[in-house]
Amino acid sequence: MKSQTTLMMKRRFAALKTGHLDTKNRIRDFSHTGHAKHLQRRQRDPQLNWLFLVFLILFSPFLRFNSSNNSHFSTARAETNSQGGSLCRMTSVSTASQQGTGSPTVQRERPHKVNDKYKVPTRRIDDAIGLLQKLVKSFPRVTARELARAVGKIISMSPIMDIFKTGRWCDSARIEDQRLQQLRDMLPTFCLKSRAENTLTQYRYAFNAFCRWCGAFIPSISALPAADEHVALYIISIAKDYKSSSKIQLAIHSISWAHQLAGLKDPCESALVKLTKEGAIRETSKPVVKKEPITPDHLKLLVQRYKSNNLYNMRTLCMCLLGFAGFLRFSELANIRLMDVSFNDVCMKINIVKSKTDVYKEGHELCIARTHGDTCPVHTLEEYISLLGVEVNSSDYLFRSLTFCKYANVYKVRRDNRPLSYTRASEIVLHAFGEIGLDKSKFGIHSLRSGGATAAAAAGINDRLFKKHGRWRSEKAKDGYVRESIQEKLFVTQNLGI
Repeated sequence: MKSQTTLMMKRRFAALKTGHLDTKNRIRDFSHTGHAKHLQRRQRDPQLNWLFLVFLILFSPFLRFNSSNNSHFSTARAETNSQGGSLCRMTSVSTASQQGTGSPTVQRERPHKVNDKYKVPTRRIDDAIGLLQKLVKSFPRVTARELARAVGKIISMSPIMDIFKTGRWCDSARIEDQRLQQLRDMLPTFCLKSRAENTLTQYRYAFNAFCRWCGAFIPSISALPAADEHVALYIISIAKDYKSSSKIQLAIHSISWAHQLAGLKDPCESALVKLTKEGAIRETSKPVVKKEPITPDHLKLLVQRYKSNNLYNMRTLCMCLLGFAGFLRFSELANIRLMDVSFNDVCMKINIVKSKTDVYKEGHELCIARTHGDTCPVHTLEEYISLLGVEVNSSDYLFRSLTFCKYANVYKVRRDNRPLSYTRASEIVLHAFGEIGLDKSKFGIHSLRSGGATAAAAAGINDRLFKKHGRWRSEKAKDGYVRESIQEKLFVTQNLGI
């Protein structure tokens, strides 16, 4: 017995030297030493947190402009091209302009002048300030993930191009009359409002990509104004790298838009660019794979699965039923406010304030009838609004982010009045589709609009009412949403008399 005890002690000593212990000993060892290690970590964490905060405060300007150097272009500097002209490479846009008719001179702009040509979106500044304020309030109990988010917010505050500092805008003299000068200061705002906000965002990123491409060569080539040959070469580069016709179209529109704003000759109107564009689109075109439409049977399964007193489930169900019944695009669905919805005994009316095809904001009144069934969108929406616990005629968005209260075990609406993002809404809808057994790769948010249109076409709805209800401007766009059944496709040949 004594020899067995001695052997067990030797094995225990060997295990301690090698660091291997059984589960019981590991738990006992952790219980003895873990508390001391936790106290040491708590004493060390505030020091690291203070160090990271000082780093954020001191190096935030460096991070901001260093990120612009990496993601957009190098810091503004002037170089002399082979012909002797002056090339000014800026952070967000490259320009080449002749400085008079005399001998060329190399101009180097100072850092404080560079800032005048760029601007940071106000939304990004507000988000970064709000996150930093939360960090300061919760200090010193700050996690590494929260600090990483703060760094990411600061890096995302990289300046974007200000096209109104180039071309026709850089040489405009100041008007002595203050009234005319105030009107002139409003010119950029009204020029930008000629396009939708999402379109401007896409144009901005696409043109910055063209500027990066121009700045990658030695010597660098001019992006604004751009030569038609360089634009044609850029189209070929996109076709080889991305093999996407939509990328080519976006690049052409963004370059043309930038030259029009700057008052410069549009290189995209050149015959060389048009021929290259047509050839690249033919080379990269692929068959369009559209998402499958949702059917009324799918909606019945969603009602069985999600209809309850749970706010989260009711939000998901309302999004699906409204998107199907109203042929709603995501932008229309996300921007519905409570004050835009009104109910009566027969139907509900939704005021679509802003739509893709309503650029002048004339508005559209969408009427959805009460079907008095389990899938009735009107009754479901009334139940959802009652669960929200907010004022019916308020300006709050109908579909907003929710937060889960652990103590009450319920979902509540978040205080910030922001609509759901496309990414989050897509996750919610696709998760619901997966819960009823659908293949999520074949469906999307647009499946709701396509499903409603397909069901209406199968029911023989009048084309005029069909087109007006879906807010389509052309027959081609309307017909693109309708999916014919196999019986409808066979109807033609079955009636040929052969």
